[in-house]
Amino acid sequence: MSSSAPPSAKSPAISSKSAKAARERTLEVVQGLSDEQLARRLTHPERGEMWVLDLVQMLAGHAAYHIAQLSEYLEEAAVGTW
Repeated sequence: MSSSAPPSAKSPAISSKSAKAARERTLEVVQGLSDEQLARRLTHPERGEMWVLDLVQMLAGHAAYHIAQLSEYLEEAAVGTW
């Protein structure tokens, strides 16, 4: 499978490896933020004005959503092998 394949065409193993790498990079950035930086305001293109901390929490929820998707897919794939 080509690395330029759309996310939906990638295998779960590739998707989970990509997700893990992205999460690790995000955690490095977030852990390096000071309280002052987390308290800054920003403008999200769809949600409007929010705190950096709000964005960090939104990212965490987004990651959890994709982990649930992968878990569901893997569970369905495992059941299908019986």
